[in-house]
Amino acid sequence: YAVGKNIPEQTKGIPDELKYMYVLKDKKTGKEAEFDHWPEKWDSLYDYVTNRPIVIKKGVEPKIKDFSITNPADGGDYTDLIAHPGYNFVLVAYNLEESSTKAQGRINDLAMLCAKDSIPFIALTASTNEAIAAFTAAHKTPYPFYTTDGTVLKTMIRSNPGLILLKNGTVVANWPWRSIPSYTDVKAKHLDKKE
Repeated sequence: YAVGKNIPEQTKGIPDELKYMYVLKDKKTGKEAEFDHWPEKWDSLYDYVTNRPIVIKKGVEPKIKDFSITNPADGGDYTDLIAHPGYNFVLVAYNLEESSTKAQGRINDLAMLCAKDSIPFIALTASTNEAIAAFTAAHKTPYPFYTTDGTVLKTMIRSNPGLILLKNGTVVANWPWRSIPSYTDVKAKHLDKKE
């Protein structure tokens, strides 16, 4: 989740390259034999018993595991939001009941100005639907909340809340709640630049 890293790319790994060995039972003798290919006319000579994979080339584990975004209202998978084309903001507040609200005014202003410029702004939390509803009502948040695993959120940014700016799924900048900039500053330093 560091600046310059593409989140969708890091969630993809390379699977192991496998070869399958097949255990077949001779119909006449009842003996089992293992093959690395299907013998000709196998179905008239053998009964299939089982198979086992052999790793020929070890794959690469994804750097980011278990990353998903869910809509708390309908339970739908919205993980693709992170790969939105263009710029988008992701507010990370892993626990709304413990989240600092000292920057909430700046966050709301930034989200409203993003909406005017058609820049998506979402929040990710591990909090319950009840906690999301209470927080939204208390702070009149002008952005939608989605749920993600709390451990993943703490890995994304240590601050509760923290803000991440993405472009095409790549982290452009991130800020803890104490340093969340104004929309004017973000536009001048990031959005108006040809990156």
